[in-house]
Amino acid sequence: MELIEGRRSVDDARGLYADTAAAYAMGRSAPYAEKLLFSPPTGDTADRDEAILASSMRHQMTEKMKDTFGSGTTPK
Repeated sequence: MELIEGRRSVDDARGLYADTAAAYAMGRSAPYAEKLLFSPPTGDTADRDEAILASSMRHQMTEKMKDTFGSGTTPK
């Protein structure tokens, strides 16, 4: 959130991530690793993007079966 809102730079966020991961691994206080530090939105938060991976996975699975048993085509 802080990065998105411009309250933290990329380099600062990377440093905070490293410090937080190390502290958490050592059993020390690491608030960013222990809970959300913001309230997530409620209500209509569904992703409105169109899913396209399923049809590609189905196609590739079919082609993999053809490869295994013959007559498959390589993606271009």
